[in-house]
Amino acid sequence: MAGAAASRGHNLFLALQPDAPLRAAIVALCAGLRETRAPGGRWLDPAHLHLTLHFLGHQRAPDAALLARVVAAAARVEGAPFDLQLDRVDSFGGHARVLWLGPSQPAVALGQLHATLGHALREAGVALPAGPPWSPHVTLLRGLRTAWTGTRVPPLRWPVREFVLVDSCVQDPPVQRVLARWPLAAGR
Repeated sequence: MAGAAASRGHNLFLALQPDAPLRAAIVALCAGLRETRAPGGRWLDPAHLHLTLHFLGHQRAPDAALLARVVAAAARVEGAPFDLQLDRVDSFGGHARVLWLGPSQPAVALGQLHATLGHALREAGVALPAGPPWSPHVTLLRGLRTAWTGTRVPPLRWPVREFVLVDSCVQDPPVQRVLARWPLAAGR
């Protein structure tokens, strides 16, 4: 197709996605950060905001067998809905500096969901890529050009009611598709 961006593969991950009101609040927070601190870099498309629970790896094309194992594992995960409070903006260092929004206090229910999901994936034979320890966050900006130290912001309440499987097609601009959803329900 003429003019279509060429895909450089797919990143697969399980994540939380903000609902429309929270997404709008995050966009407003980003606008305020741009005005007050002008951090410089590439702001993420608001449609791509998410909190990764487990990165499943990069592939040339989504592997049907892997997806089947992930879907089966995720379907076995039980957990009650919970609220998450996002109240800290900070950055990760390294070559590609990232500005992020996350909780300043550990969120027990979020940690339990991450651990339970990881256990179910390993039991289903899904090899999780090695990487740095999990640090729950929503990436706001990539390629941060100015130093940033942790900043408290007015808390944003995130009502977590489901998690999703996302296929992020690596191209310019990126395209993300939700492949499956799992609701969190007490006593499911």
